[in-house]
Amino acid sequence: MSPTPLAALSALGWILAALLLQYVLCRRLIMATARHLAEQLPLSFHYPTRDVALTLAVAGAGLTALGIAWAVSWANGENLLSLFTEHLLPLQLPIGILLGLGEASVSMLLSSLALAVFRPWRQRQIGPDLINELRTIGRAGWVRAYRQTLQIWPAPLGWASIALALLGEELLFRGLAVRLLAPEGFPFALVASTFLFVAVQAQGMPSWFSALPAMCGALVIGPINAWLFMTVPNILPLEIAHLTFFCSHDFIISPLRCS
Repeated sequence: MSPTPLAALSALGWILAALLLQYVLCRRLIMATARHLAEQLPLSFHYPTRDVALTLAVAGAGLTALGIAWAVSWANGENLLSLFTEHLLPLQLPIGILLGLGEASVSMLLSSLALAVFRPWRQRQIGPDLINELRTIGRAGWVRAYRQTLQIWPAPLGWASIALALLGEELLFRGLAVRLLAPEGFPFALVASTFLFVAVQAQGMPSWFSALPAMCGALVIGPINAWLFMTVPNILPLEIAHLTFFCSHDFIISPLRCS
């Protein structure tokens, strides 16, 4: 049976509902819960409570994304577990590392270009404050949360929390969005899932300008990971690529910062 507009709208509806639940409702609940838990932890005597709460929210976001992806997949007759067990070949794991390094390199070039293009426009908007805004690049949003996680918690626990959060993103945008939209055609699935992935990157950023590097990164990761997932429907190489991308992030933002 050929795809119908109604089927496409139904798939988009499920995806948008999942993303709104994760990035609006659950985000607020996670942050409120994380703040409460952070106040009770002895770590708050050594680190700002807000920073401890951010690190707890990283793991919380991964858990809720995993739950939402599973629930929506189940409601649509999809088996989420198969994304971890089927179509996995040993060669895909080193490919994931190389893919993450390549994505990081392309993102660096694209981010530099985007900041150079939009900098004069942003300077006309905020004037001398542009210098301070440039200094926030790489120090806000998810970047700050991940870095605080590695600074505050022991390395194994910190990396596990980050890996869980990145896995949640891959499950939502590739394991869920791409898979539900695949019957409507690969180009549509790729473009729609990438657009949504780019859009959520502005969350938690001080401004659209400071979010440009993150959005450029998503613009690179989105279509490449969607293509790989459509070719080999297994989530683990994508998780490795995304984690490698994060490990390379310092190399991406270092030339973008203002001294």
